[in-house]
Parts: sequence; C-alpha cells; structure tokens
Amino acid sequence: MRWTRTLLSALLVLPLLGSVASADWYSFWERSKLDFHRNTSWPHPFQEQEREAVRAPFRTMVNKGWQVEHTLTDWYFNQETQQLTPAGEMRLRYLLSTPEQRRAVFVLQAPSREMTAIRVDSVQQSIARLQPEGQLPPVYETQLSPHVWPGSNIDLLSRKFYAGQPAPKLQAGSGGGAGGGSGN
Repeated sequence: MRWTRTLLSALLVLPLLGSVASADWYSFWERSKLDFHRNTSWPHPFQEQEREAVRAPFRTMVNKGWQVEHTLTDWYFNQETQQLTPAGEMRLRYLLSTPEQRRAVFVLQAPSREMTAIRVDSVQQSIARLQPEGQLPPVYETQLSPHVWPGSNIDLLSRKFYAGQPAPKLQAGSGGGAGGGSGN
C-alpha cells in the first residue's frame, strides 16, 4: 500500500517535473547557441566601442588645443581700458581665417566680471567690424590659459645653444692621389 501510494504520487509529479526540465533544456540550448555566435564573432561587435574609447581622449586633446590656440589672453588687451590692442586685432584677424568648424574665440577671464564683460564686448565689436557678412563666430569666456614663455627667455636659450656649438671644420683626407681619372 505504501509502495503504491509512493508510486502513484511519483507518477503524478513526474509530468510536472518534465515540463520544467524541458523548459530548462530549451533555454540551455538557446543560451548555448547565443554564446556560440558571440564567441565566433567576438571582436567585431565590440570594435566600434573600443575604437571610440581610444579616440575620445585624442579628440578631447585636439579640442583643448584649438581652444588654447584661439584664446585671447591678457597681453592682447589694454590693461586700463580692457579693449583689444593692435596685436589683439591682428590675432583676431588670424582666428577669423581658421576653418569654419573651429572658428570660435575664447577670451581669458579678467580679474573681475566687469572687466571680462568689457573684453568680450570689445572682441564682439571687433569681429563685427572685421567680418561684416555671414554668421559671426561665438565668443566664450575661459579660464584655460596657454602655457607661454617670454620671448627674452627663448632668445637667451637660443643664444646659449649656438654659443656652445663647436666651430665647423672639414675632415682630413685619407691620403692617396686624386681619384676618378681614366688614366688617359
């Protein structure tokens, strides 16, 4: 009787276990198929993401380089009036000749907000005067200052370099006669 009851309950539970097992079996093969295809095509789905991850820092460096190149610093402005100096006008003329997608002007922030506003206004007026047609390039404030050396330091370095150069001299010949003749 006990055997019969156990056998009967096992027969009733077995179909339920079979449906769960077959569902797991089906998902196992689907997952195996997916893993197989991922492994066989491995680098290709991820190459674009990897390339973008490698290129992003370089793109950032290029953008920062353009920003530094297009920054009008303190020496392009008159210290009392904060208006562009003639050197600043020449620099601005150069900046307006750069490629259109990079044609933006950055103004280094002055010690006060009012001085910075005067600088930006002076640059915008000069741009409108130098480039009367077309869309005017944007003018941004920046805190990123280019790393520069005074010209006197560069000149001193060059003079010391050339002063330390040895005098030029020709190498001594190896002896022998004049070569190259045919003997006639």
